[in-house]
Amino acid sequence: MAVFEQKNKYDEAQERAAVLRAGLVASTMANIFRKKGSPRVHPADFLVNKERQHMTVEEAQLQMNRWAASVNASHPQRNDA
Repeated sequence: MAVFEQKNKYDEAQERAAVLRAGLVASTMANIFRKKGSPRVHPADFLVNKERQHMTVEEAQLQMNRWAASVNASHPQRNDA
């Protein structure tokens, strides 16, 4: 059991390091292309919040309806009835 816990801690540390590297790259790119006078962006600005907020059923339905409308907008509607 201790081996699995150690492996899990190692994997979490590796994932955190990857996220920090990605945040560093993203903040560097954002700072390169930011407009003059705009605030600097920091790597922490790109870190994912551990407190995941889930959508309500109504929010998920609205999001899926919007997605379906955008996908179907480019396809003509058929009248096969």
